[in-house]
Amino acid sequence: MTIFVKTSQELIERVLIKSIEDSIADDKNVLYSWWRDTSISEEQRKVTRDLQKIIAAFLNKESDKHSLEALKKIMSQVDTEVEDYRKKHKWDRGHLNATLTGINSNLDRFYNKISALGINPVDSVDDAQGGKKSFSLVDVVDDDDPFNILCAYAVYYLGEHILCPPEDGVFIKIANSVSSCISKSSAIEVRAQKENCLINHILACKKKIDGLDKEGDDYQVLRRTFVIEEINAILRDNTMICEESKPISTIPVQLTAFAVARIKAPGMKPSRGRLKVAMENALEEIGEVVAPHQHSVATI
Repeated sequence: MTIFVKTSQELIERVLIKSIEDSIADDKNVLYSWWRDTSISEEQRKVTRDLQKIIAAFLNKESDKHSLEALKKIMSQVDTEVEDYRKKHKWDRGHLNATLTGINSNLDRFYNKISALGINPVDSVDDAQGGKKSFSLVDVVDDDDPFNILCAYAVYYLGEHILCPPEDGVFIKIANSVSSCISKSSAIEVRAQKENCLINHILACKKKIDGLDKEGDDYQVLRRTFVIEEINAILRDNTMICEESKPISTIPVQLTAFAVARIKAPGMKPSRGRLKVAMENALEEIGEVVAPHQHSVATI
C-alpha cells in the first residue's frame, strides 16, 4: 500500500465518522427535528457505514493517480445514490451530499499538494540530465523504512489540514482574528512557514540519502541517522517559527479623533501543534526516544 492511499483511507474515515455524529446530533436537536425526516437520516447513515467498509477494503491501483480517480469514483457513485434516494422522498441534496462532494474536491487538493512540492535550488534532487526536479510524495510505499516513515507522517500532516481542518467555531474565529491583529504573522502565514519547513527538510534528507553508498556496510545506519537528524531539525524549526510569530507587545487604540493610546496586547502565539505531534510520532515509530516537550494544542 502507498502512503497516499493509506492516509486517504484514514482521513476519509474521520470525515465519515463526523458526518454520522453530526447526523445523529441533528436528529436529536429539537429545532432541527421540525425540518428533518429522521428515517431518511437513518438510511443515509447506513449508506455512510457501508461506504466506510468499502473505503477500508480499498486496494491500491497501479499508481496513486489511478487510486485517486478510483476513490473519487466511489464517492461520486454514493453521492448520486443518496441524491436519487432523497429525490424520491422530495428532498433536495443534503449534508451527506455536500460531505461526499467535499471529499472529492479535497482529495484532488491533497493529491496535488503532495505531488508538487516545489523546487528548491539548494535542496532539490538532480535528475539524470543535470536539471532540478521536485521530490514527490506520491507512489511512496508505506513500510518501516525510516525515510518512508517520515514521508508518511508528513503526508498525513499535509492531508489532515485539507480533509480534517481544525473546527472553525466562534472561539477559533475570534482567536484567529485577534492573533492576526496582534501577532507578527497570521495563522495562514505560520501554517505556510511550517509546511515549507517540513518540505525543505524532507528534500534535504532525500539529498543526503541519495548521496550515500547503497552498498556500504553503514548505509542503513546512516540512512536512519539522517532521517532522525532532519526530524529533530523540523521540531527545532517549528518551535522557532512559533517563537518568531509571538505577538507584538502593544496595539494602537483610537480614543478620539486626535488621540491614540497604546495598550498591552494579550499574549497569544501559535502552538507547535499538529506538526510537533506528527514529527514526535515519526521519531517514536522509527524507534528514537522522544524528548519531553511542553504540552501544546495540536491545531496548526
